[in-house]
Amino acid sequence: MHCVTNAPSILTIRQASARDIDAITDILTDSFCLKYRYSFGVNPSDTSEILADLYRHGLISLEETWVAESDAGVVGILILHLPGKPITPPAISLWSMLRRHLSFAQSLKAFARCAVMHFVFEGRTVKSPIPYLNTLAVQHRHRSKGIGTRLLHEAMRIADEAGCSKISLHVVDTNKGAISLYQRMGFVEQGTQRIGDRLALALSWLACGRAGFKKAHWMVKSI
Repeated sequence: MHCVTNAPSILTIRQASARDIDAITDILTDSFCLKYRYSFGVNPSDTSEILADLYRHGLISLEETWVAESDAGVVGILILHLPGKPITPPAISLWSMLRRHLSFAQSLKAFARCAVMHFVFEGRTVKSPIPYLNTLAVQHRHRSKGIGTRLLHEAMRIADEAGCSKISLHVVDTNKGAISLYQRMGFVEQGTQRIGDRLALALSWLACGRAGFKKAHWMVKSI
């Protein structure tokens, strides 16, 4: 647990627990509405239920999720994958979870869309020895208070304690605020992945959805 002063309250950054799941999924759904609308093809309420189920069944790891908590409750989250751990859930487990919430046709589309997201984002980092910052998000009403910067520092601290010398992440081209933050923090772009590239193009055709961006920047920083 790591505490920092964040006027007018104390901000605590700690590893997430089961009691945080609803707050985590609300922040994820609110912060990445287009991404999850593309991935699952359902409304925000149903998206939150799917994400909560993924957490409760261990398909998204609480051990790799940290929350920023103030007197207002959980106001931000980060999901950090350290080297040697799987980034995405087993395909059969993901399929089974989707079928709990969606029809067969909806599940087929959602499974394809999730494959697109994996290919565009985490796909190139699966075998990387560099920790991967999967997600960093702050509630809308608590943005511009330095919480995102605090979470980013915490991610770098965790990676450093794990003996790693670098940290990596993806950020989409439409998220100008995040791009600016990462550049200020010393992240350097290593390349881009377009939503229509190679396998993603075929899967996008099958998914028939819109992800809300055209490309993702892969960025790396030395710690």
